[in-house]
Amino acid sequence: MAIHMGGRILWEWIIVAFRLVEKLLDTKLFKLLNIFVNRFSCNNTIPGPKEIPLLGHLHLFSPLGPYKMEKLQDAFFDLHRQFGPIVRLKLGVEMVVVFNPEDAKTVLHSDGRYPFRPPMKALLNYRKSNPQLYNRMGLFSDNGEDWLYMRKLTDSLVKANVAESYLQHQSEVADHFMDYVESHLNGENIMEDVLMHLYKYTQEAFGVVCFGGRLGCISESTLGSKVNSAVCMSLESIAKTMLGIPWWKFNIHTSSYKNLCQAQECLRSVTEKYLENASSINESERGVYLNFLLNNKELDRRDLTLLSLELFHAGIDATASIIAFCLYYISKDPKVQNKVLNEIDDVIGDGDITTESLMKVKYLRACLNETYRMNPTAAGTARILSKPMTLSNYTVNKGTFVLCCHPAMCRDEKYVDDPNVFCPERYLPDSPISKPPPFVSLPFSNGARMCPGKRFAQQEIILFLIKFFMKFGCSYEGEEVGSIMRLNMMPDKPINLKIIHR
Repeated sequence: MAIHMGGRILWEWIIVAFRLVEKLLDTKLFKLLNIFVNRFSCNNTIPGPKEIPLLGHLHLFSPLGPYKMEKLQDAFFDLHRQFGPIVRLKLGVEMVVVFNPEDAKTVLHSDGRYPFRPPMKALLNYRKSNPQLYNRMGLFSDNGEDWLYMRKLTDSLVKANVAESYLQHQSEVADHFMDYVESHLNGENIMEDVLMHLYKYTQEAFGVVCFGGRLGCISESTLGSKVNSAVCMSLESIAKTMLGIPWWKFNIHTSSYKNLCQAQECLRSVTEKYLENASSINESERGVYLNFLLNNKELDRRDLTLLSLELFHAGIDATASIIAFCLYYISKDPKVQNKVLNEIDDVIGDGDITTESLMKVKYLRACLNETYRMNPTAAGTARILSKPMTLSNYTVNKGTFVLCCHPAMCRDEKYVDDPNVFCPERYLPDSPISKPPPFVSLPFSNGARMCPGKRFAQQEIILFLIKFFMKFGCSYEGEEVGSIMRLNMMPDKPINLKIIHR
């Protein structure tokens, strides 16, 4: 049974009250509360775990519960196993989680003109509190007409020829990073915690697109280091304010909220500085997309700054995590790595990388697609329904928060053969191993809300992997690496790669 959007405010007050009370409960009292749950919990139409009246399922993610918010995907796997293809949860708001690709298709094909995605509310609060700096709330945080306005400004990004025009610039960034790898190995030729290093690469590569030039993140300039620190602080603080008690609603600014504000202000001021620099250089040097924005005389400067900031911010975290996971899987399987190396030698050799050769490395692309499946960077695709719909034979009301849980679908034997095995062959043409059905793996979402930087991210990742394996091999001998949720899903432990010169 789903509730309308108006009920969300009530549930958010409840989550604050519950977590405060929980701190006062000792273990025995909490166990008695669980007994009460088992005896008197509500019985709803859509299946789901037993709930505490008024408090919903928050106790499941408490210190005494079976789940952790940072391992949300594991909780969803378990709930799917217990209750089937659709599950009802109350976590501050009432939500419905679907584990069936046909349901995901139904939800995402019913988006309408304004697909409504749940916003990052603490970030929204900060921006609304500063109208002198923010004319709108942003491409990734807004909905409705303002979202559509910002979305139309990114239309040219989805064109293949626009991404291709940045290939040479991104190739130079990748070359620079390979030199960086050489200088950041320890005495045993190990690059420790590759993800932290990859953030510098993705910042520099997306900076070329967003700001028309190099930022100095790889060379570790003062400004580049400032950007790197601000991005990491922003990602961490957004995640903490999303998962924690929303004290900012009561005008109580926690360290996480203060860090969010500080990081956003730093990134905004740096973005303004980069845009000012770009305005003074020749149009031929700053790239197609930035020229389009800077030459739009009707574009409010606040919107220009925010759009550039958001595209830059969004292109860093998930892209770096996917590269790290892809290197991890390839490094663990010598057979897979040999196929990658042989393909790159055959297709590229000692020649230049072109848009055509990027498409010809089919096995490497299959490795990337399999990485997307094994370790999605998002917990799912979320929507607020604009109309009632039927999902897994249940009627779900308009205004309901629905999460399409792709990580669980990607590991479900119903949809994927040997789902826990890294097998790039499943994505090759004419492979005897079946490819997952549509809407199982959606690394860039779908429809109007699809990531506008998809082509740039794909190009950036494949370019990096080609450059890396042209110069190096790698191996990994540590513990198994899983995912943990911050803002996006990321490795749950450092990935330390042994680098082998070719």
